Amino acid sequence: MFNVASLFQFDFFSKFTIIAGESGLNRNISNVVILEYEEFEHNYSGFHEGDFVLTSLFYAKDNPNLIQSSFSRLMDIGVCAIAVKSVYYTELPKEIIALADNKKVPIFLFHSIYMEDLILNISDYIRSTRQFDYYEKNLDQLLKENPAPEAITSFIKDVNMEFNSYITSMYLEYKDTIDSITFGRDFNNLLYRKSQLQNTNQFFCMKYKNGLLFLYHYKEPMDSDTVLNNWHWIIRDLSLVREQFNIGVTEQVLPINKADISIRQSLYTIHASSKDNVNYDKYGDIGIYNIILPLKENRYAFHYLQLKYKKLKNYDNKHGKCLIQTLEQYVSQNHQIDTTAKILFQHPNTIRYRIQKIKSILGCKNDFEFEVVSTFMIKAIHDTNYEYN
Repeated sequence: MFNVASLFQFDFFSKFTIIAGESGLNRNISNVVILEYEEFEHNYSGFHEGDFVLTSLFYAKDNPNLIQSSFSRLMDIGVCAIAVKSVYYTELPKEIIALADNKKVPIFLFHSIYMEDLILNISDYIRSTRQFDYYEKNLDQLLKENPAPEAITSFIKDVNMEFNSYITSMYLEYKDTIDSITFGRDFNNLLYRKSQLQNTNQFFCMKYKNGLLFLYHYKEPMDSDTVLNNWHWIIRDLSLVREQFNIGVTEQVLPINKADISIRQSLYTIHASSKDNVNYDKYGDIGIYNIILPLKENRYAFHYLQLKYKKLKNYDNKHGKCLIQTLEQYVSQNHQIDTTAKILFQHPNTIRYRIQKIKSILGCKNDFEFEVVSTFMIKAIHDTNYEYN
C-alpha cells in the first residue's frame, strides 16, 4: 500500500510543510480529492476513508470557525491527511493543530503548485503502485504453482501486450535491505530513465521481493552473447550501480510460455552466486545448483533432506561429535578423504571412520546413494540461503 510518508519521495512534495499529525504519516492513501464547497452544503458523502484531501479553505476565508467543523467531519470519516494551499491561510488555529495531533491525521501547508497537478501525480503513483503490486502477487502465485503454459503467456501479455515469442530475464537484488519509501523513489526514478531510452518496449521492469525483475523479449531465438550484451546495455543506460546489487542473468532465450522458467533461472542465479560472494553471474555458470535450488522447492524432497540432516545434527549434539562439519568438508572436497583430512587436521583413517558413521546414520545402501544424498543435503540445506516458499 501507498502511505502518506511515501509522498516525501516526490520532488513536488518539497513544497509541503507538515504542521500537525505527524504520527499519522503511516496512514494509507486510497484517493486524492478536493474540499471546497462541501461545508456550505454540509454534504460530505463524497469523502471516504483513506482520502488525501486538498483544499484552499476558500469556504472559510471569512470564517475560521468553519475550519474546525469541516476538519472534524473529515477526520471522523477517516481521511488519511489534509493539505491546505496557503492562499487564504498561512497558519491554522491552535485548536485545529491539537485536533489533528489527537486524531493522528497529518495536516500540511503547501504553495506554488496546482491542485490539478497534485491530483495527477499522486493518482498516477497510486495506480502504478497497485498495478505493480498486482503483477508481483500474480507472479508469486505462478512461481508457487506448476502453471499451465497458457497461464504463463497470459501473465506476460498482461505485463506487456507487445511482447513477442521469446523471452529472457534478469534479477537485481539489493545487497542491503532498503525501506519501502527509498525503494519506491528509486523505482520511480528508474521508470523515468527507462522512458527516456529508445526501444523501451523491448523490455519491462517490475518490483519483485527485495529487487528489480527485468524481462526482455525477442521475435526469434537469440544467441547468448547478444542476450548478455543487451543486459549489459540495460544496466549501463539505466545508470544502475552494480555494486548495490546481486545480479542474476539468464542468457538463454525461452518461449514466452516458459517465462516462469526464465524468471526462476535469474532468481536461482542470485541465490547460488551469493554463496561464493559473486557480484555478477549468469545462469549457465551455477553448476549443480541448477538441480539443488529447484529441489528445495519440492516439499517432499526437501523434507526428506531435512530429516537426514536433522539425524546428523542430533547425533553431533548428543555425542559431542562433528560429523556435519566433516561431511561439509568432504562434499566441498569432492568426496576426497585425504584432502578432507588435511583441512580438518585429522588422520585419513579418522575421516574414513566418520564417513562410515555418517553413512550408517543416513541409512545409505551404497557409495553412490551416499554421494548423491550427502551432496544434495549439504548443498540444499547448508550452502544456500534459499528457502522454500
